[in-house]
Amino acid sequence: MESQNWLALGDFEMRKLITAGLLASASLMATSASAAHLVFDENGDTYTTNFDGFGSGDASQYEGLSSSLTLTLLSGIGTDMLTFSYSLANTSSAATQPMSRVTGFGFNSDTEIEGGTATGSLNNFRFDRTFPNGLGSIDACLTSGNGNNCNGGGGGGATMMTPATGEFTLSFGDDVDSLVLREFLVRYQSVGMNGEGSGSGSQIVDIPGAVPEPATWALLLLGFGFIGATMRTPRRRQELRVRYS
Repeated sequence: MESQNWLALGDFEMRKLITAGLLASASLMATSASAAHLVFDENGDTYTTNFDGFGSGDASQYEGLSSSLTLTLLSGIGTDMLTFSYSLANTSSAATQPMSRVTGFGFNSDTEIEGGTATGSLNNFRFDRTFPNGLGSIDACLTSGNGNNCNGGGGGGATMMTPATGEFTLSFGDDVDSLVLREFLVRYQSVGMNGEGSGSGSQIVDIPGAVPEPATWALLLLGFGFIGATMRTPRRRQELRVRYS
C-alpha cells in the first residue's frame, strides 16, 4: 500500500510540475507581448528596448539596421515633472550599415505631455509631431539637429562606436504617480553602404495573440502529451504491483 501511495503521489506531483511549467511559459509569453508598454512608477525604474530598421526605398538598403534604447527614471514620481536619462546605441551591422547613425527616438504617453526639455546628444525635444516614413503622429521625440520635427539630422546621433546619451524632462498638467510610455520609434540617417538614405525603426516585441513559434508549439505539445501519459498509467502500475505483491 505504501508503495502504491508513493507512486501515485509521484504521478500527481509530476503532473503538477508540468502544469506549473506550462503556466509559467504562458506567463512569460504574455510578459513579452506587453513589453512595448514601459511602466515607470518608482524613481530608478529602467528599461531597455530594441528596434529594427526600415524605410520607403529598396529593402536591401535597410538590411542590418538595428538599435537599442535604455531609459531610466531619475526623479519626479509624485510631481508634475519627470526626468529620465537615455542611452541610444547603434547596433547595426558594420557589413551593411558602415556609416549609419541613429539620430532620434520618439514615443507615446498614456498621460498627456504638456512640454519638455532635453540635453546631451539628442537635445532637440519636440512634442505632438509626425514621425517620418509615414508612421503618423507621436507624442514626443528627441533628435539631433534643430529642426521643428522628428526627422533628426545635423550630423549627430549614435554611431556604432559611440551611443547617444543625455537626459530629458517631461512636464504634465498634474502630479504623476505612474507613467506609461509606449510605441517607441527610432530615426536612422546615413543608411546603406554609401550612407545616402534615411529610415525609421519600431520596437521588436511579440504581438499579443500571435501564433507561437514552432519550438514553443513543440514544448507545449510535449508537456500535454506527458500529462496525458501519466494520467493513463496509474491503473496499469497498480495492477502490476498487485500481481507481484
